[in-house]
Amino acid sequence: MGKKSRIAYLIPVCFLFILVGIGGLNAKAVLPLVEEKLALDEGYLKEGGSQLEEDYRTSFWKQREWVNLYGMIQNAMGKRLSGNMRFIRTDSGLMDYVTKESDVYPFAEEMLELKQVLDEKGVPLLYVQMPVREPEESSEPDILIRTRTYYSQIREITDAAGILCMDEEEILEGEEAPSRDEFYFKTDVHTTTQGEIWMANKIAEKLESEYRVAILDVIQEEDERFEIHSHPFAGNLVQSLGVYYVGIDEFEEYIPKEQPTYHLEDVFGGWYADGKYEEVIMNGYDQSSEDETYTYWITNYLRYGAGGYHVENLDSDGPSLLVICDSLCYRTLSYLSLECKNITVIDPRFIPADGTDYVKKALEDKMYDAAIYLHGTFYTTDHSMFGQWSLQEDN
Repeated sequence: MGKKSRIAYLIPVCFLFILVGIGGLNAKAVLPLVEEKLALDEGYLKEGGSQLEEDYRTSFWKQREWVNLYGMIQNAMGKRLSGNMRFIRTDSGLMDYVTKESDVYPFAEEMLELKQVLDEKGVPLLYVQMPVREPEESSEPDILIRTRTYYSQIREITDAAGILCMDEEEILEGEEAPSRDEFYFKTDVHTTTQGEIWMANKIAEKLESEYRVAILDVIQEEDERFEIHSHPFAGNLVQSLGVYYVGIDEFEEYIPKEQPTYHLEDVFGGWYADGKYEEVIMNGYDQSSEDETYTYWITNYLRYGAGGYHVENLDSDGPSLLVICDSLCYRTLSYLSLECKNITVIDPRFIPADGTDYVKKALEDKMYDAAIYLHGTFYTTDHSMFGQWSLQEDN
Protein backbone atom coordinates (compact mmCIF):
# COMPACT_ATOMS: atom_id res chain seq x y z
CA MET A 1 0.00 0.00 0.00
CA GLY A 2 1.47 3.39 -1.07
CA LYS A 3 1.86 6.40 1.20
CA LYS A 4 -1.03 8.32 -0.43
CA SER A 5 -3.28 5.28 -0.20
CA ARG A 6 -2.52 4.90 3.51
CA ILE A 7 -3.33 8.57 4.16
CA ALA A 8 -6.58 8.30 2.19
CA TYR A 9 -7.44 5.23 4.28
CA LEU A 10 -6.50 6.78 7.63
CA ILE A 11 -8.49 10.02 7.21
CA PRO A 12 -11.97 8.41 7.19
CA VAL A 13 -10.90 5.97 9.92
CA CYS A 14 -9.74 8.84 12.16
CA PHE A 15 -12.90 10.77 11.38
CA LEU A 16 -14.97 7.72 12.33
CA PHE A 17 -13.14 7.39 15.65
CA ILE A 18 -13.74 11.11 16.35
CA LEU A 19 -17.46 10.67 15.68
CA VAL A 20 -17.63 7.62 17.93
CA GLY A 21 -15.78 9.52 20.66
CA ILE A 22 -18.11 12.50 20.43
CA GLY A 23 -21.09 10.16 20.46
CA GLY A 24 -19.79 8.52 23.64
CA LEU A 25 -19.23 11.84 25.36
CA ASN A 26 -22.69 12.96 24.35
CA ALA A 27 -24.28 9.75 25.62
CA LYS A 28 -22.51 10.26 28.95
CA ALA A 29 -23.80 13.85 29.13
CA VAL A 30 -27.39 12.89 28.26
CA LEU A 31 -27.60 9.73 30.44
CA PRO A 32 -28.61 11.50 33.71
CA LEU A 33 -31.47 13.27 31.91
CA VAL A 34 -32.66 10.00 30.34
CA GLU A 35 -32.54 8.17 33.69
CA GLU A 36 -34.58 10.95 35.33
CA LYS A 37 -37.24 10.90 32.60
CA LEU A 38 -37.45 7.10 32.66
CA ALA A 39 -38.13 7.24 36.40
CA LEU A 40 -40.89 9.83 35.95
CA ASP A 41 -42.51 8.66 32.69
CA GLU A 42 -43.15 5.00 31.86
CA GLY A 43 -44.05 5.93 28.28
CA TYR A 44 -40.77 7.74 27.63
CA LEU A 45 -39.46 5.08 25.23
CA LYS A 46 -42.73 4.68 23.34
CA GLU A 47 -43.44 6.15 19.89
CA GLY A 48 -40.29 4.63 18.45
CA GLY A 49 -38.00 6.34 20.94
CA SER A 50 -38.73 9.78 19.45
CA GLN A 51 -38.49 11.51 22.84
CA LEU A 52 -35.12 9.89 23.50
CA GLU A 53 -33.90 10.94 20.05
CA GLU A 54 -35.04 14.53 20.65
CA ASP A 55 -33.32 14.69 24.06
CA TYR A 56 -30.12 13.27 22.56
CA ARG A 57 -30.18 15.90 19.80
CA THR A 58 -31.03 18.92 21.94
CA SER A 59 -28.63 17.97 24.76
CA PHE A 60 -25.71 17.26 22.45
CA TRP A 61 -22.36 17.65 24.20
CA LYS A 62 -20.81 21.08 23.44
CA GLN A 63 -23.57 21.55 20.86
CA ARG A 64 -23.14 25.29 20.37
CA GLU A 65 -19.37 25.01 20.00
CA TRP A 66 -19.77 22.35 17.28
CA VAL A 67 -22.43 24.43 15.52
CA ASN A 68 -20.19 27.50 15.64
CA LEU A 69 -17.29 25.49 14.22
CA TYR A 70 -19.53 24.15 11.45
CA GLY A 71 -20.61 27.70 10.58
CA MET A 72 -17.01 28.89 10.43
CA ILE A 73 -16.12 26.03 8.07
CA GLN A 74 -19.16 26.73 5.88
CA ASN A 75 -18.18 30.39 5.75
CA ALA A 76 -14.57 29.61 4.84
CA MET A 77 -15.77 27.31 2.05
CA GLY A 78 -18.11 30.01 0.71
CA LYS A 79 -21.19 27.85 1.23
CA ARG A 80 -24.48 29.78 1.01
CA LEU A 81 -27.08 27.01 1.37
CA SER A 82 -27.33 25.19 4.69
CA GLY A 83 -29.65 23.48 7.12
CA ASN A 84 -30.58 20.65 4.73
CA MET A 85 -31.06 23.28 1.97
CA ARG A 86 -33.50 25.28 4.14
CA PHE A 87 -31.46 28.46 4.69
CA ILE A 88 -29.58 30.70 2.28
CA ARG A 89 -27.14 33.55 2.76
CA THR A 90 -28.25 36.15 0.25
CA ASP A 91 -26.20 38.61 -1.79
CA SER A 92 -26.87 41.33 0.77
CA GLY A 93 -25.52 39.22 3.66
CA LEU A 94 -28.92 38.60 5.25
CA MET A 95 -29.93 35.06 6.02
CA ASP A 96 -33.22 33.95 4.45
CA TYR A 97 -35.22 30.75 4.37
CA VAL A 98 -35.79 28.93 1.11
CA THR A 99 -39.46 29.53 0.29
CA LYS A 100 -41.39 26.29 0.22
CA GLU A 101 -43.96 25.59 -2.45
CA SER A 102 -47.28 27.11 -1.42
CA ASP A 103 -50.80 27.22 -2.78
CA VAL A 104 -51.81 30.81 -2.03
CA TYR A 105 -55.21 30.75 -3.71
CA PRO A 106 -57.14 29.35 -0.70
CA PHE A 107 -55.79 32.28 1.32
CA ALA A 108 -56.66 34.80 -1.40
CA GLU A 109 -60.21 33.47 -1.51
CA GLU A 110 -60.47 33.81 2.27
CA MET A 111 -59.38 37.43 1.96
CA LEU A 112 -62.48 38.01 -0.17
CA GLU A 113 -64.59 36.31 2.50
CA LEU A 114 -62.96 38.44 5.18
CA LYS A 115 -63.76 41.62 3.26
CA GLN A 116 -67.38 40.55 2.88
CA VAL A 117 -67.72 39.82 6.60
CA LEU A 118 -66.11 43.14 7.51
CA ASP A 119 -68.19 45.09 4.99
CA GLU A 120 -71.32 43.77 6.68
CA LYS A 121 -70.02 45.19 9.96
CA GLY A 122 -68.86 48.45 8.40
CA VAL A 123 -65.21 47.74 9.29
CA PRO A 124 -62.57 48.84 6.72
CA LEU A 125 -59.79 46.38 5.82
CA LEU A 126 -56.08 47.01 5.23
CA TYR A 127 -53.96 44.21 3.74
CA VAL A 128 -50.23 44.60 4.48
CA GLN A 129 -47.63 42.66 2.47
CA MET A 130 -44.39 42.85 4.42
CA PRO A 131 -41.25 43.63 2.38
CA VAL A 132 -39.28 40.76 0.85
CA ARG A 133 -35.85 40.40 2.44
CA GLU A 134 -34.14 40.69 -0.96
CA PRO A 135 -34.52 43.62 -3.41
CA GLU A 136 -36.12 42.99 -6.80
CA GLU A 137 -32.75 43.25 -8.57
CA SER A 138 -31.37 40.39 -6.46
CA SER A 139 -29.64 37.58 -8.32
CA GLU A 140 -31.28 34.93 -6.14
CA PRO A 141 -33.21 32.48 -8.37
CA ASP A 142 -36.99 32.57 -8.03
CA ILE A 143 -37.04 28.87 -7.17
CA LEU A 144 -35.35 29.79 -3.87
CA ILE A 145 -37.11 33.05 -3.03
CA ARG A 146 -40.66 32.84 -4.38
CA THR A 147 -42.23 35.47 -2.14
CA ARG A 148 -42.83 38.10 -4.81
CA THR A 149 -44.37 35.50 -7.12
CA TYR A 150 -46.83 34.48 -4.41
CA TYR A 151 -47.55 38.08 -3.46
CA SER A 152 -48.43 38.84 -7.09
CA GLN A 153 -50.76 35.85 -7.30
CA ILE A 154 -52.61 37.05 -4.21
CA ARG A 155 -52.81 40.65 -5.41
CA GLU A 156 -54.44 39.61 -8.68
CA ILE A 157 -57.42 38.47 -6.60
CA THR A 158 -57.44 40.99 -3.76
CA ASP A 159 -56.92 44.03 -6.00
CA ALA A 160 -59.82 42.96 -8.20
CA ALA A 161 -62.00 42.83 -5.07
CA GLY A 162 -61.00 46.35 -4.05
CA ILE A 163 -58.99 45.33 -0.97
CA LEU A 164 -56.61 48.13 0.02
CA CYS A 165 -53.00 46.92 0.14
CA MET A 166 -49.84 48.46 1.57
CA ASP A 167 -46.92 46.68 -0.12
CA GLU A 168 -43.14 46.71 0.19
CA GLU A 169 -42.73 49.60 -2.25
CA GLU A 170 -44.93 51.83 -0.12
CA ILE A 171 -43.50 50.59 3.19
CA LEU A 172 -39.87 51.24 2.25
CA GLU A 173 -40.38 54.49 0.34
CA GLY A 174 -39.01 57.85 1.46
CA GLU A 175 -35.58 59.20 2.38
CA GLU A 176 -35.97 58.24 6.03
CA ALA A 177 -37.06 54.66 5.30
CA PRO A 178 -34.77 51.93 6.63
CA SER A 179 -32.80 49.81 4.19
CA ARG A 180 -33.64 46.12 4.05
CA ASP A 181 -30.66 45.19 6.21
CA GLU A 182 -31.86 47.78 8.76
CA PHE A 183 -35.46 46.61 8.51
CA TYR A 184 -34.72 42.88 9.07
CA PHE A 185 -32.40 40.99 11.37
CA LYS A 186 -29.63 39.24 9.46
CA THR A 187 -29.92 36.14 11.68
CA ASP A 188 -33.69 35.98 12.07
CA VAL A 189 -36.81 36.13 9.92
CA HIS A 190 -38.32 38.93 12.01
CA THR A 191 -38.02 42.70 11.79
CA THR A 192 -35.50 44.71 13.80
CA THR A 193 -36.58 47.20 16.43
CA GLN A 194 -36.07 49.94 13.83
CA GLY A 195 -38.29 47.99 11.45
CA GLU A 196 -41.00 47.45 14.08
CA ILE A 197 -41.12 51.15 14.99
CA TRP A 198 -41.21 52.06 11.29
CA MET A 199 -44.12 49.66 10.73
CA ALA A 200 -46.06 51.09 13.67
CA ASN A 201 -45.82 54.53 12.09
CA LYS A 202 -46.60 53.35 8.53
CA ILE A 203 -49.72 51.50 9.71
CA ALA A 204 -50.87 54.52 11.71
CA GLU A 205 -50.30 56.83 8.73
CA LYS A 206 -52.16 54.51 6.35
CA LEU A 207 -55.16 54.07 8.63
CA GLU A 208 -55.49 57.81 9.12
CA SER A 209 -55.03 58.78 5.46
CA GLU A 210 -57.37 56.11 4.07
CA TYR A 211 -59.92 55.55 6.82
CA ARG A 212 -59.54 58.54 9.17
CA VAL A 213 -58.64 56.20 12.01
CA ALA A 214 -56.20 58.21 14.11
CA ILE A 215 -53.58 56.61 16.36
CA LEU A 216 -51.88 59.48 18.19
CA ASP A 217 -48.36 59.79 19.62
CA VAL A 218 -46.95 56.64 17.99
CA ILE A 219 -43.53 55.52 19.23
CA GLN A 220 -40.43 56.99 17.53
CA GLU A 221 -36.79 55.93 17.48
CA GLU A 222 -34.84 57.17 20.51
CA ASP A 223 -38.16 58.13 22.06
CA GLU A 224 -37.56 59.76 25.45
CA ARG A 225 -40.76 58.21 26.83
CA PHE A 226 -39.05 54.80 26.81
CA GLU A 227 -36.12 53.05 28.44
CA ILE A 228 -34.04 51.17 25.87
CA HIS A 229 -32.48 47.81 26.72
CA SER A 230 -30.11 46.19 24.21
CA HIS A 231 -29.25 42.50 23.90
CA PRO A 232 -27.03 40.43 21.59
CA PHE A 233 -29.25 38.16 19.51
CA ALA A 234 -28.68 35.06 17.37
CA GLY A 235 -31.97 34.31 15.63
CA ASN A 236 -33.76 31.36 14.08
CA LEU A 237 -31.99 31.49 10.69
CA VAL A 238 -28.57 30.60 12.12
CA GLN A 239 -29.56 27.76 14.45
CA SER A 240 -27.52 25.32 12.36
CA LEU A 241 -24.68 27.77 11.61
CA GLY A 242 -23.76 29.47 14.87
CA VAL A 243 -22.74 33.02 15.71
CA TYR A 244 -19.75 33.42 13.36
CA TYR A 245 -21.33 32.67 9.97
CA VAL A 246 -22.92 36.12 9.48
CA GLY A 247 -22.35 37.48 12.98
CA ILE A 248 -25.07 38.34 15.50
CA ASP A 249 -27.73 41.04 15.75
CA GLU A 250 -28.67 43.59 18.38
CA PHE A 251 -32.16 43.34 19.85
CA GLU A 252 -33.43 46.58 21.38
CA GLU A 253 -36.37 46.70 23.75
CA TYR A 254 -38.30 49.94 24.23
CA ILE A 255 -39.99 49.84 27.62
CA PRO A 256 -42.39 52.70 28.43
CA LYS A 257 -41.48 54.73 31.50
CA GLU A 258 -45.16 55.34 32.21
CA GLN A 259 -46.97 52.05 31.71
CA PRO A 260 -50.72 51.78 31.14
CA THR A 261 -52.86 49.07 32.71
CA TYR A 262 -54.00 46.23 30.46
CA HIS A 263 -56.56 43.47 30.44
CA LEU A 264 -55.72 40.54 28.14
CA GLU A 265 -58.31 37.87 27.46
CA ASP A 266 -58.61 34.85 25.19
CA VAL A 267 -61.23 35.37 22.48
CA PHE A 268 -63.11 32.31 23.76
CA GLY A 269 -62.53 33.16 27.43
CA GLY A 270 -60.01 30.43 28.14
CA TRP A 271 -57.61 32.69 30.03
CA TYR A 272 -57.04 36.30 31.04
CA ALA A 273 -54.30 38.49 32.49
CA ASP A 274 -54.25 41.92 34.13
CA GLY A 275 -51.32 44.22 34.74
CA LYS A 276 -48.94 46.85 33.42
CA TYR A 277 -47.09 46.75 30.08
CA GLU A 278 -44.09 44.78 31.35
CA GLU A 279 -46.32 42.39 33.27
CA VAL A 280 -48.72 41.31 30.52
CA ILE A 281 -47.52 42.66 27.15
CA MET A 282 -43.98 41.41 27.81
CA ASN A 283 -43.12 37.96 29.13
CA GLY A 284 -40.30 38.63 31.59
CA TYR A 285 -37.32 37.46 29.54
CA ASP A 286 -35.23 40.35 30.91
CA GLN A 287 -35.54 38.87 34.39
CA SER A 288 -35.19 35.19 33.49
CA SER A 289 -32.65 35.13 30.64
CA GLU A 290 -29.42 33.25 31.40
CA ASP A 291 -27.85 33.65 27.95
CA GLU A 292 -28.77 36.86 26.14
CA THR A 293 -27.40 35.82 22.76
CA TYR A 294 -29.47 32.64 22.53
CA THR A 295 -32.62 33.98 24.21
CA TYR A 296 -35.39 34.20 21.63
CA TRP A 297 -36.37 37.80 22.39
CA ILE A 298 -39.05 37.85 19.69
CA THR A 299 -41.47 35.91 21.89
CA ASN A 300 -40.90 38.23 24.84
CA TYR A 301 -43.94 40.06 23.48
CA LEU A 302 -47.64 39.12 23.37
CA ARG A 303 -48.85 35.50 23.43
CA TYR A 304 -47.04 33.21 21.01
CA GLY A 305 -49.09 30.02 20.60
CA ALA A 306 -52.49 31.63 21.22
CA GLY A 307 -55.05 31.60 18.41
CA GLY A 308 -56.75 34.85 19.38
CA TYR A 309 -56.93 37.31 22.25
CA HIS A 310 -58.01 40.85 23.10
CA VAL A 311 -55.38 43.35 24.28
CA GLU A 312 -57.35 46.06 26.08
CA ASN A 313 -55.58 49.23 27.23
CA LEU A 314 -57.66 50.49 30.16
CA ASP A 315 -55.98 53.91 30.05
CA SER A 316 -56.55 54.73 26.37
CA ASP A 317 -59.51 56.04 24.41
CA GLY A 318 -57.81 55.39 21.07
CA PRO A 319 -59.17 53.23 18.24
CA SER A 320 -59.97 49.52 18.36
CA LEU A 321 -58.23 47.28 15.81
CA LEU A 322 -58.66 43.68 14.67
CA VAL A 323 -55.28 42.36 13.49
CA ILE A 324 -54.75 38.97 11.81
CA CYS A 325 -51.05 38.17 11.68
CA ASP A 326 -48.17 35.92 12.69
CA SER A 327 -45.33 36.92 15.03
CA LEU A 328 -43.47 39.05 12.47
CA CYS A 329 -44.75 42.31 14.00
CA TYR A 330 -45.51 41.37 17.60
CA ARG A 331 -43.63 44.44 18.82
CA THR A 332 -45.35 46.68 16.29
CA LEU A 333 -48.68 45.68 17.83
CA SER A 334 -47.26 46.03 21.34
CA TYR A 335 -46.19 49.60 20.58
CA LEU A 336 -49.52 50.45 18.93
CA SER A 337 -51.36 49.04 21.96
CA LEU A 338 -49.99 51.95 23.99
CA GLU A 339 -52.22 54.32 22.01
CA CYS A 340 -55.18 52.03 21.17
CA LYS A 341 -58.20 51.16 23.29
CA ASN A 342 -58.12 47.56 22.07
CA ILE A 343 -56.17 45.38 19.67
CA THR A 344 -57.52 41.91 19.00
CA VAL A 345 -54.74 39.64 17.75
CA ILE A 346 -55.64 36.55 15.70
CA ASP A 347 -52.86 34.17 14.61
CA PRO A 348 -54.11 31.57 12.07
CA ARG A 349 -51.13 29.29 12.78
CA PHE A 350 -52.68 28.37 16.12
CA ILE A 351 -56.30 28.05 15.05
CA PRO A 352 -57.46 24.41 14.85
CA ALA A 353 -58.89 23.36 11.48
CA ASP A 354 -62.14 22.23 13.09
CA GLY A 355 -64.40 25.15 12.24
CA THR A 356 -63.46 27.21 15.29
CA ASP A 357 -63.99 30.75 13.95
CA TYR A 358 -61.97 33.29 15.94
CA VAL A 359 -62.77 36.08 13.47
CA LYS A 360 -66.53 35.63 13.86
CA LYS A 361 -66.25 35.48 17.66
CA ALA A 362 -64.04 38.59 17.79
CA LEU A 363 -66.51 40.54 15.65
CA GLU A 364 -69.36 39.45 17.91
CA ASP A 365 -67.48 40.55 21.03
CA LYS A 366 -66.27 44.02 20.03
CA MET A 367 -66.70 46.94 17.65
CA TYR A 368 -63.66 47.77 15.51
CA ASP A 369 -62.52 50.95 13.78
CA ALA A 370 -60.40 48.98 11.29
CA ALA A 371 -59.09 45.49 10.53
CA ILE A 372 -55.60 44.59 9.30
CA TYR A 373 -54.28 41.40 7.73
CA LEU A 374 -50.54 41.69 8.28
CA HIS A 375 -48.96 39.17 5.92
CA GLY A 376 -45.52 38.39 7.31
CA THR A 377 -44.74 34.84 6.18
CA PHE A 378 -46.45 32.03 4.31
CA TYR A 379 -46.60 29.95 7.48
CA THR A 380 -49.63 32.09 8.35
CA THR A 381 -51.42 31.63 5.03
CA ASP A 382 -51.06 27.84 5.29
CA HIS A 383 -53.89 27.99 7.83
CA SER A 384 -57.47 29.17 7.42
CA MET A 385 -58.19 32.31 9.41
CA PHE A 386 -61.73 30.94 9.86
CA GLY A 387 -60.57 27.53 11.13
CA GLN A 388 -61.73 25.69 7.99
CA TRP A 389 -58.52 24.05 6.70
CA SER A 390 -54.77 23.68 7.07
CA LEU A 391 -52.55 23.15 4.03
CA GLN A 392 -49.85 21.68 6.25
CA GLU A 393 -52.02 18.60 6.77
CA ASP A 394 -51.51 17.81 3.09
CA ASN A 395 -47.72 18.20 3.16
